[in-house]
Amino acid sequence: MAPTTTSTPTTSTEDQSRSRTAFRRYVIVTAIATPANLILYATVLRVTHLHPTICNAIAASVLTPPTFAALRLWAWQRAGRTHGQLVAYWLTTVVNVVAASAVVWIVTRVGAPQTAIVVTPLLVYTAMWAGRYLLLDRLLFVVRR
Repeated sequence: MAPTTTSTPTTSTEDQSRSRTAFRRYVIVTAIATPANLILYATVLRVTHLHPTICNAIAASVLTPPTFAALRLWAWQRAGRTHGQLVAYWLTTVVNVVAASAVVWIVTRVGAPQTAIVVTPLLVYTAMWAGRYLLLDRLLFVVRR
């Protein structure tokens, strides 16, 4: 009698395909959200004349919920209750904002031109982008079996 084999519901190939799709969608969402954040930041900075670190926090706060929703619903195909995912995502945003604000504060202290002050958060967010993806893909939106 030949041994029976059982197939697993999800293969490694399917996991890799899901991960590639999520990554492509993450790129698209952040390609939209990042310029939106930069535009909002520059607008708040120009209109309110608040310190750039405060403007950076305002822009991030306004755009975090729609970005989270787009990533969760479209990139990782998750619906229903968030089970703390929004809080965890918000914490990654806080880390990004604190890091960007610290660098913006340094740039303003050295008397950098306005263009450098506006572009600085973008550079920090770009540097942290890959790490955030790995955190979201491997820990926050992981498929439970």
